[in-house]
Amino acid sequence: MPLGLQSLEIMESWRLLPRTHDLFGAAKSNDSEKWLSRLRVGFARVQRCLRIRDRILVRAINPEGTLPFDSPDALVEGLALQISGMFDSLAVAVGEVLALDVSGQSARFSNRSYRRMLPHDIRLVINQRALRFLTAISLLRNTIHGEPLGAAARGDDRGAVERLLVLVSAEADELRQILPILRPDIELGVTDLGNLGIALDPVQVVETIVPFAVGLFEGIVSATPWPVTNERPDRPRLDDPIGDPYNFPLFREQNRLYYGLGRFVRDPGQGNNR
Repeated sequence: MPLGLQSLEIMESWRLLPRTHDLFGAAKSNDSEKWLSRLRVGFARVQRCLRIRDRILVRAINPEGTLPFDSPDALVEGLALQISGMFDSLAVAVGEVLALDVSGQSARFSNRSYRRMLPHDIRLVINQRALRFLTAISLLRNTIHGEPLGAAARGDDRGAVERLLVLVSAEADELRQILPILRPDIELGVTDLGNLGIALDPVQVVETIVPFAVGLFEGIVSATPWPVTNERPDRPRLDDPIGDPYNFPLFREQNRLYYGLGRFVRDPGQGNNR
């Protein structure tokens, strides 16, 4: 992958999330609990989101170049699908670890009945802004099954061309209503096209929704009472960088800044994740 980013995102992404890191580190390597498998699936989608984010940024730097991945509109649709899957897997994992009486299809954070069964600490994380964010992601994801994201461009006086995404029909109308609630955490670089829909800046889309999504994922993980008490001696904790050159606090913080996570994810002792 260009710029050697793939190794960075795969090696470092689990270290960037302190509670997720320690949770995986404390779980037995042969643990067959369903909730742990679901959580690992959700985190695999976190990694894919970081990969898509990098690809969109590389595409923006070199829009006319020959690159081994999809166009921005296809990448953003794929990103929305991964974020949806990330939270679907996490919701099922939370439901299983809490032994909630809910089926897999009903275990969704967007489901009010499901949220009512969650502990108070988790409901505090899944606030109104978080719910509106999940609705916005759903609107972007639904373009896969309905009218797909379109592509557009705009130029400036210097001849530079900026690629845009176009969201049309009912999804655009609903997103117009949600955007004021999401600001200032979520800025999509919106240009209103009237009856034609709205245009979105793909760089602003990924630079804001990816950090917010990853921070929300870590926030829910941190608020959930996972049944993990044992320690794995073969995996260092975040407060023990010996033997792991990537496990120093400054290194983690630099990479959080690279991914835009600094506002949403912090090491223990540095403040709340949300």
